[in-house]
Amino acid sequence: MSRIYHRYEDDLLIRSVEISTWRDGAYVSCGLWRYCDYNEPFDPALFDLEDEVPTDVTRIDLATLDFGLEQNGLTKEQCAVNIVRALFEALIAEDYDKAIKIYGIWHTNPETKPATWECIKNLNVVRIVSIGDPLPPLPMAHMTSLRVPCTIEVQKEGQTVQVQLDQLSASPVLGNSRRWHVYGKINP
Repeated sequence: MSRIYHRYEDDLLIRSVEISTWRDGAYVSCGLWRYCDYNEPFDPALFDLEDEVPTDVTRIDLATLDFGLEQNGLTKEQCAVNIVRALFEALIAEDYDKAIKIYGIWHTNPETKPATWECIKNLNVVRIVSIGDPLPPLPMAHMTSLRVPCTIEVQKEGQTVQVQLDQLSASPVLGNSRRWHVYGKINP
């Protein structure tokens, strides 16, 4: 995988990242990430949700939601491992509110996402077997995410089964880089 970083010359912040992968003897574009705001509030004149988005659409303000966990001065690698561990510890303790908070924004409301809540509650994690070292993100994943391979034991149909999770990732919360959350498939 190839990444080309474009930056602003005055402050060296990343402006965009081109992502390519090597396929059949040539680089093929996978996508382009553009960074526009660096946690700056949008100019209210840019657009108005009340005028542009239908009223039946669920609206979520990332800046006001309490989800994910604080990075607390840890490196991103330490934070990724800690937050994955915290997710499974919450599931073992059957603290589903904490697990949902860690697992991410899309799952915070049981009324709008009942299937996700049921999936989390029915996971029945018994123990954490191992949490590996963080790996680079999967292709097309958010650039700042880290994959965290892990193995857990779950109760399934009356039996304890080991499940290896290879696509679980941790990343900073969009709009609040000091908080991290977990995303990816956790249902074996």
